[in-house]
Amino acid sequence: MKVRALPHLSGSAYSDYRRRAIFSCHKWDPQVEDVATITPFALALAHGEWRHLEQWARQLTAETLACEDELWNRPDLHHLLGLSWSMRMALRWGRRQGQPRAAARVMRFDFHPTAAGWALSEVNSDVPGGFNEATGLTSLMLEHHPDLSMAGDPARQLAARIRACSDERPVALVHCSAYSDDRQVMEFLGDHLHAVGVGTIACAPDALRWHDRGVSVGDRGPCAAIMRFFPAEWLPALPLGSHWWRFFAGDDVPATNPGSAVLVQGKRLPLLWGRLRTPLPTWRSLLPETCAVDEVADWNDGWLLKPAWGRVGEGVVGPGFGLVRDWDQARAAARRYPHLWLAQRTFTSQPIAGPFGPAHVCLGVYTIDGEAAGIYGRIAQTPPINRLAQEVAVLIDPPVDARGAA
Repeated sequence: MKVRALPHLSGSAYSDYRRRAIFSCHKWDPQVEDVATITPFALALAHGEWRHLEQWARQLTAETLACEDELWNRPDLHHLLGLSWSMRMALRWGRRQGQPRAAARVMRFDFHPTAAGWALSEVNSDVPGGFNEATGLTSLMLEHHPDLSMAGDPARQLAARIRACSDERPVALVHCSAYSDDRQVMEFLGDHLHAVGVGTIACAPDALRWHDRGVSVGDRGPCAAIMRFFPAEWLPALPLGSHWWRFFAGDDVPATNPGSAVLVQGKRLPLLWGRLRTPLPTWRSLLPETCAVDEVADWNDGWLLKPAWGRVGEGVVGPGFGLVRDWDQARAAARRYPHLWLAQRTFTSQPIAGPFGPAHVCLGVYTIDGEAAGIYGRIAQTPPINRLAQEVAVLIDPPVDARGAA
């Protein structure tokens, strides 16, 4: 697998890199518990490997959107995704109003190197994060490796898409305002929107005021679009007066991502593949075997237990994978609420040689409106790669012929 770690930055160079990440890229969580989240080195991905990931990401996006369109018209299948009753009712109501419009469609597909090639673990098709790192940290690290290049600039590309569908009105940056790690993403994307002349209003989802002319924030004027960084499955927890179900209906206000993205966000989606007409050849070739929890005869036979609504590896456990306490708790929860869990075959992550020993990596490839737009890299000394993993900039080697010519 053609991924390698580049030499780590010296003490003063790393201190400057970390300081600029905090103040220029709104990277306000440089440490989680006892773990520094920003690595002092970058990864280099071979140009040919990036072309493979880029092509797969485009194909996966097309298949995912086709699957979402079919599911929009198949409410009889929604309960199999693990969606709550409130969410299913909101989707039914939204279907009567018309499918919501997208200001842009943003997804992130997480790839892992294995001895047998690349494996896909999941997609975040609802509210993918990592923009501060994929754009900010990577552009800062590029200054130390000018012979390499970025795979893309997802924050800038997303801002350009939003600008194309907006007007003089501002964009609502909807997020969970209680979490600083959510706010830092909105601040970073807000900077990029301001750079292309788009005004913004940062707010919590219950601050939106829906009306016939669209949506506004409080008593301020109407918004041109909504950028949502608030998971769709959290929306039913909002007060009824927030009219949260309006995220699931066609409206004059386009959103990124629209509420219908929840149909392809849940990890139980592969359990429905056999009931769909949509062909999914790329998904089937890259995603490990997936089934319902009651179909597993022996969990020690290479199976993992995953929550239907987990993100970035959270809650993924199995025999010998994660803490025994977490495995016992997850098994108990899956027995009680099997519709909120799934089983998936494990794959053996192939570690790379890092500056501080072998390390496991995950490359999250963004697509924006179907085009590959950059990479969010995470790295850990041991699997699983979850919220305690470090964030690492990922750069692209020049093509082999270009290096030869040089």
